[in-house]
Amino acid sequence: MPPQSVVVFKVNQIGDAICFLPVLQKLLASKGVGSIHLWTTPAAAPILACDPSIQVHTLPLPAFNGAWKNPLRFFQIVKTTTHARPDACLLDWDQGNVAHLAAAMSGATHVIGGTNPNVRLNGRLRYRSVPQPDTRTPQWCWDIGRLFADVVLKEPWEATPPMPDLSHLTGPTHSICRTPHSPVLIHPGASREYQRWPIGRYLELASLLVKSHPVTMVQPRELPPIEVPLGVSMIAPTTLAQLATAIASSSLFIGNNSGPMNFAIALGIPSVVPWGPTAPNWAAQWHPERHLSLIRKELPCIGCDTRNKDSQCHNDQELHACMRRWQTHEMLTECLRWHDQWSTIPQ
Repeated sequence: MPPQSVVVFKVNQIGDAICFLPVLQKLLASKGVGSIHLWTTPAAAPILACDPSIQVHTLPLPAFNGAWKNPLRFFQIVKTTTHARPDACLLDWDQGNVAHLAAAMSGATHVIGGTNPNVRLNGRLRYRSVPQPDTRTPQWCWDIGRLFADVVLKEPWEATPPMPDLSHLTGPTHSICRTPHSPVLIHPGASREYQRWPIGRYLELASLLVKSHPVTMVQPRELPPIEVPLGVSMIAPTTLAQLATAIASSSLFIGNNSGPMNFAIALGIPSVVPWGPTAPNWAAQWHPERHLSLIRKELPCIGCDTRNKDSQCHNDQELHACMRRWQTHEMLTECLRWHDQWSTIPQ
């Protein structure tokens, strides 16, 4: 019997929400699903609340994952979840112990999710999908959705995830006018410092690029106010819809491993991103040929991404080496080359 109610746990940041969005949109399109209840963060809610029928419940990420230390908050999470009377719960691979325990206590017949070595309660999942290390994060999300579709919906899904539909943020993308003369968009922000190329070099890069191309720089919320070079435009989006539309309207995206980068990938915008030598699962899932990851091959990965409790660079010999070794003139060369390569190819 198809589930009348499904509770989905995807409590995380912007980039992670974009990777998961195709799963949620596929569930919405399935005739076998009744109501969908979604646990997420206030930051990611505008992305995942892609249809008014989704009943959205939000908590900031630290508050949700730390609810085991706050009995009243944890009780409210469990109460809200059980009140949905779910027939099934779906947890993405990056959900923590609180999500696993709330799903286990929900009364749902089926609890399906992805295994995570940092979670002690993987055993609470009745059906588990194991992320494959050589595949990309959207594929991990999609494989969990495929398991859910197979077990609960009894319907086959295609092997790979479709591109997410972000039109609830941008409007119809075919109506956006993007040409080779559209601005180059620079977004120097990222949630973690070790993922950021130095802001001073972004400003140097903008001052050089603007000599030959229109350049717009985004003021990230996590950085102090930026004073842009002469001729460079500045925007400070107050909503994800404004940010997504600005990215969709650009001829080239330049930025860090971040939520805005995931917007660019999902929208098919050519992009140049300096990366640390991180795991391959964060490589571009959609239109990978348009995404240029700049990685210092001579630097071994020391696993800063896996030590997510402190979110700091762990290279004690040369702090932020994987970012700082990229000089401005190198970035300029790569950005001009990438812009020229894609400016004559239909988007």
